[in-house]
Amino acid sequence: SVPLPPAQNSRFAPNRKLMGLMTSLPLASSSS
Repeated sequence: SVPLPPAQNSRFAPNRKLMGLMTSLPLASSSS
């Protein structure tokens, strides 16, 4: 796999974090 340029990396970093939140939120709400 080719490493992403720093510009794209920083652009997708918050998006990836948001994706993690979106996937963990429903899991937490469904388990509790």
